[in-house]
Amino acid sequence: GHYGTVLVGLRVSTIPKKFQKWIPEHDYIFEPLTVGGSIGTNFAQTSMSYKGGHGINYNIQLFAQYQFNRVSSARISYEYVSMASSDIMTYADYDATNPKKVKYKARKGLLNNRYKFSLLSFDYGINLSNVLAGYDPTRKIDLEAYFGPTIAMFRGGTSELDDSEQKLENHYYKYNKIKSQTRIGFNAGLKLKYAINDHVAAYFSPTLYWLGDMPTAGLYMHKFKYLETLNIGVQYNFSIENLFKK
Repeated sequence: GHYGTVLVGLRVSTIPKKFQKWIPEHDYIFEPLTVGGSIGTNFAQTSMSYKGGHGINYNIQLFAQYQFNRVSSARISYEYVSMASSDIMTYADYDATNPKKVKYKARKGLLNNRYKFSLLSFDYGINLSNVLAGYDPTRKIDLEAYFGPTIAMFRGGTSELDDSEQKLENHYYKYNKIKSQTRIGFNAGLKLKYAINDHVAAYFSPTLYWLGDMPTAGLYMHKFKYLETLNIGVQYNFSIENLFKK
């Protein structure tokens, strides 16, 4: 007859570390906290607009973010928005040629206005790159989305006559004051970031804010009141444990 032998056992092979295959995730330290700041410009869709010397639109944003895992996160952000607009508006013209008998007249003219907003947002974030392409710690470019409620604070504004308007001697002018308002709104945005190193990244972030039913006298927004900000900034990610590690 024919006889065979079957061997069953365990073989252990040790390979020096320098010859082992390196897996990037082995050296990756999960650092869930991120803080960042950015500056940029803003836009709003209005029903009328005139060319005047109203200046530039600008905004400043600060945020803090906590990652629950490699996909989900929570973030809080504050954005200060300064928006300029030129419009034909009514203003008060006081003729003080005779100081004892100041004459008042309502006039219309081109006014340069500056409106100020404070936007405090509480968002849920999703790392779209990890959702669509899987997690890769060596990836340099990441795309995130975020959305959530916003406390929209309209902080009023300032107005002045455009240089093209005639300013008479011994006359002074007053403009309608815009009252501060607060409403609950909504925001949604994207953040495209580029990793400079393990902790620092540069990013570009457009955000769309819906301002609810906020009255914005002089800023002739459509019924659906929204504004968009575009920001460029820098962020830093860390963990509390590693921050204080010697």
